[in-house]
Amino acid sequence: NKHITTSLSTLTLGGLSTLTLGGLSTLTLGGLSTLTLGGLSTLTLGGPSTLTLGGPSTLTLGGLSTLTLEGLSTLTLGGLSTLTLGGLSNLTLGGLSTLTLGGLSTLTLGGLCTLTLGGLNTLTLGGLSTLTLGGLSTLTLGGLSNLTLGGLSTLTLGGLSTLTLGGLSTLTLGGLSNLTLGGLSTLTLGGLSTLTLGGLSTLTLGGLSNLTLGGPSTLTLRRPSNLTLGGLSNLTLGGPSTLTLGGLSNLTLGGPSTLTLRRPSNLTLGGLSNLTLGGPSTLTLGGLSTLTLGGLSTLTLGRPSTLTLGGLSTLTLGGLSTLTLGGLSTLTLGGLSTLTLGRLSTLTLGGLSTLTLGRLSTLTLGGLSTLTLGRPSTLTLGGLSTLTLGGLSTLTLGGLSTLTLGGLSTLTLGRLSTLTLGGLSTLTLGRLSTLTLGGLSTLTLGSLSTVTLSVKQLSRLLTSNYLGNQFITAIRHLGGLGSMANMTVSRHSALHRV
Repeated sequence: NKHITTSLSTLTLGGLSTLTLGGLSTLTLGGLSTLTLGGLSTLTLGGPSTLTLGGPSTLTLGGLSTLTLEGLSTLTLGGLSTLTLGGLSNLTLGGLSTLTLGGLSTLTLGGLCTLTLGGLNTLTLGGLSTLTLGGLSTLTLGGLSNLTLGGLSTLTLGGLSTLTLGGLSTLTLGGLSNLTLGGLSTLTLGGLSTLTLGGLSTLTLGGLSNLTLGGPSTLTLRRPSNLTLGGLSNLTLGGPSTLTLGGLSNLTLGGPSTLTLRRPSNLTLGGLSNLTLGGPSTLTLGGLSTLTLGGLSTLTLGRPSTLTLGGLSTLTLGGLSTLTLGGLSTLTLGGLSTLTLGRLSTLTLGGLSTLTLGRLSTLTLGGLSTLTLGRPSTLTLGGLSTLTLGGLSTLTLGGLSTLTLGGLSTLTLGRLSTLTLGGLSTLTLGRLSTLTLGGLSTLTLGSLSTVTLSVKQLSRLLTSNYLGNQFITAIRHLGGLGSMANMTVSRHSALHRV
C-alpha cells in the first residue's frame, strides 16, 4: 500500500508527466496544499484508491490533462478547496466511485472538458459550492448515479454543454440553489431518473437549450422554485414522466420554446404557481397525460402559441385559476379528453385563436367561471362531446367567431349563466345535439349572427312554421336577437328552456 501525505505542501507535475497510484493507494493533501498537473499530464488512481484534499486546498489540471479514478475510488475536497480542469481535460470516475466537494468548494471545467461518472457513482456538492462547465463541456452520470447540490449551491453549463443522467439517476438541488444551462446546452435524464429542485431554487435554460426526461422520469420543483426556458428552448418529458411545481413556483418558456409531455405523463402546478409560454411556443401532452393547475394558479400562452392534449388526456384548473391563450393561439383536446375549470376560474382565447375538443371530450366550467374567445376565434366540439357551464358562468364569443357542436353533443348553461355571440358569429349544433339553458339564463346573438339547429328530436316538438315562429318569439323574449340576426330552425329541431 502507498500513502502519500502533504501539509502546506505543493505537488506539481510538468507537461507530459505521469503520476500513477496502484490499487489500495492513498494520496492526501493537508490544508493549504496545491496539486497541479501541467498540460498533457496524467494522474491515475487504481481502484480502490483515495485522493483527499484538506481545506483550503487546490487541485488544478492544465489543458489536455487527465485525472482518472478507477472503480471503488474516492476523490474528496474539503471546505474552501478548488478543483479546476483546463480546456480539453478529462476527469473520470469508475464504477462505485465518489467525488465529494465540501462546503464553499468549487469544481470548474474549462471549455471542451469532460466529467464522467460511471454507474453507481455519487457527485455531491456541499452548501455554498459551485460546479461550472465551460462551453462545449460534458457532465455525464451513468445509471444509478447521484448528483446532489446542497443549499445555496450553483451548477452552471456554458453554451454548447451537455449534462446527461443515465437511467435510475438522481439530480437534486437543495433550497436556494441554481442550475443554469447556457445557449445551445442539453440536460438529459434517462428513464427512471429524478431531477428535484428544493424551495427557492432556480433551473434556467438559455436560448436553443434542451431539457429532456426519458420515461419514466420525474422533475419536481419544491415551493417556491423557478424553471425558465429561454427562446428556442425545448423541455421534453418521455412517457410516463412527471413534472411537478410546488406552490408559488414558476415555469416560464420564452418564445419560441417547446414543452412536450409524451404519453402517459403528468404536469402539476401547486397553488399560486405560474406556467407561462411566450409566443410562438408549444405545449403538447401525449395521450393519457395530465395537466393540473392548483387553485390561484396561472397558465399563460403568448401569441401565437399552441396547447395540445392527446386522446384520453386531462387539463384541470383549480378554483380561481386562469388559462390564457394569446391571439393566433390553438388549444386542442384529443378524443376522450377532459378540460375542467374550477369555480371562479377563467379561460381566455385571444383573437384568431382556436379551441377544439375531439370526439367524446368534455369541457366543464365551474360556477362563476368565464370562457372568452376573442374575435375572430373558433370553438369546436367533436361528436358525442359535452360543454357545460356551471351557474353564474359566462361564455362569450367575439365577433366573427364560430361555436360548433358535432352530432350527439351537449351544450348546457347553468342557472343565471350567459352565452353571448358577437356580430357575424355562428352557433351550430350537429345532428341529435342539445342546447340547454338553465333558469334565468341568457342567449344573446349580435347583429348579423346565425344560429343553426339541425337537431332531430324524437318528440318532434317543432312540426310547423307556426310553432317555429312561436319558438323564435320566445328566444327574442329570452335574450334578444340583434338587428338583422338569423335563426334557422329545421323540422324536428328543439331548443330547450329548463
